[in-house]
Amino acid sequence: MLALGVALCMNGALAQTQTPTPDNYPNRPIRILAPFAAGGTGDTVARVLAPRLTETWGQQIIIENRPGAGGVIGMEAARYLPPDGYNYVVISNSTAASEAIYPKLNYDLRRDFFPINIVASSPMLIAVNAKVDADNIGQMLSLMQRDPGRRAYGSCGVGSAYHLAMELLKFESGLSIQHVPYKGCSPAIVDAISGQIDVVIGPPSAMVQHIRSGKLRSIAVTFNHRASSAPSVPTIAESGGAKLAAFSVDNWYGFMAPISAPRDNASKFGGEVNRVLGLPAVREQLALAGIDVRLGNASAFMDAYLADLRQFKRVVEAANIKPE
Repeated sequence: MLALGVALCMNGALAQTQTPTPDNYPNRPIRILAPFAAGGTGDTVARVLAPRLTETWGQQIIIENRPGAGGVIGMEAARYLPPDGYNYVVISNSTAASEAIYPKLNYDLRRDFFPINIVASSPMLIAVNAKVDADNIGQMLSLMQRDPGRRAYGSCGVGSAYHLAMELLKFESGLSIQHVPYKGCSPAIVDAISGQIDVVIGPPSAMVQHIRSGKLRSIAVTFNHRASSAPSVPTIAESGGAKLAAFSVDNWYGFMAPISAPRDNASKFGGEVNRVLGLPAVREQLALAGIDVRLGNASAFMDAYLADLRQFKRVVEAANIKPE
């Protein structure tokens, strides 16, 4: 009887410590690690979702920001997240840019994590100073080619997805224009407005007010279809000519979990995220921040990641881009 009592106690203890089944998931707070600064697009996606998930589950959603080195610092921290189905990381194509540009990383995206879903897109926008005589990417390329190497564009930083997208445009079009890296998108936009540089590439949310005021002129979005948050702006493929007919780089966002996390819990998390993103009020809230909903499963997530990784590696090698 004593042995039976001990066994029952041990079984009870194990039942309390084992990972909850999907039926009682979640029964405690969920953490989302964001390898971005607070206020950035990836952070915004997580913070728009958080209160809706809390409303559904009655559990707190904790957003933890770990910015730095193009997301590398956050991804290194994410590698050590408990694999319990209560810890997730939201990533963007900046993670593909990091893998393309850094020779050695302390994490392996495919070994250390598994994809859940792709959830959002914040298109990269190319704009010019208001005095630049160009209304689309074709006109901008023609103008810049008349003055090769003497014009300049600004990006949000060396090795950022914005930088690599613009270098890919240069590579595929033969454009000769100097790169001026900035520590963040805001100072690049300020210098484009003042005329210190001719062209800037960045998120629509940071540029839309300056475009509306006439200080900047939008030229193109880099994805292969127009953004719902900037529907009047053509794609590069639309106006860049035959050489650029297949050009596409999207600034996408999605969720991953530690590789040994319970798949059932991750599936329930991803399913609820997708449901919330289908709500009109949530879509409208994201659109105001220049973010489009882009839903895709784990397979779509990896397709997007590997497509960007391939083209980023190609341009990093061709342009001999090195990390700072």
